[in-house]
Parts: sequence; structure tokens; C-alpha cells
Amino acid sequence: METKEVKIEVPQGYEIDKEKSTFEKIVFKKIDNTPKTWEDYCSLMKGKTMYYTNCNNITVSGFSDAHDKFVTKKRAEQFIALGMLLQLRDYWVKRSEFKDAVGIFTWSEGVIDTNKCNTNDCALTFPTQEMADKFITCFSDLIKQASPLV
Repeated sequence: METKEVKIEVPQGYEIDKEKSTFEKIVFKKIDNTPKTWEDYCSLMKGKTMYYTNCNNITVSGFSDAHDKFVTKKRAEQFIALGMLLQLRDYWVKRSEFKDAVGIFTWSEGVIDTNKCNTNDCALTFPTQEMADKFITCFSDLIKQASPLV
């Protein structure tokens, strides 16, 4: 029995949508490369100029006693977590313009919530509820760490 084979070249940035494809019709879908972890984000940014801090070596010097009581290692870790979240948010949202926003808020005991807001009402705003929910799913650990600042 003779068989024939057809080789399909998948366009860069796409993959075969196995759910929508059939034997007669191949459907491609864009690969979702939004980072789901901080490490994913770092690998996407590899080779680009970036500034970072070594989280293991947080030091505070040159402050008076009054400031030392406020600026603690825990607070520094919270600021680093917030900085990471803001960079991730910017990458996810791609600086798109949107009228209505969904903001991520934290409450006591590490509760993470969302609410409609204006784009400048809180640090973590997204154009849709779905995007905000996905962001929370991926980065709840960072959100909880930065919670006093969010």
C-alpha cells in the first residue's frame, strides 16, 4: 500500500491548534508567551539591558536610628517583590491604553481581591478581569510578599 506524507512548516510564533484542527484542515494558533513565573520573564528578557538587585544581599547603611526602624530587610523584600510585579504587569499589559481597569488589591491575612478602578487608582491594573485573574494565579506569592505596598 502506497502512502503519501505532507510536511507542514509551522510559522514562527505559532503552533498547531489540536482542538480546532482536523485531518483535512490544520489551524494554527499564536503561542502564548506571556510569562507565568519571574524566571519565565527573565528568560524572555535575556540579552536585553536590565538592572537588578541581588535579593540575598540587601543592606541598609547611612540612615539614622529613626529610619533604621522603618527600613527593614522585610520592607526591602516587599519593595523588590513590588518592583518585580510592576515589571511583569508592564510586560503583560504592553502599555496598552484602556479606559476601564481591574485593580489587584490585598487585604489583611494575605487575601487577594480585584475591583473595577481607574487606571491610576492602584499599582497593579489590568484591562480585563480575565487578565487580572491569570496574573493573580501566576504571581500570588509575589503579590502576598508585596501586600503591604499593593
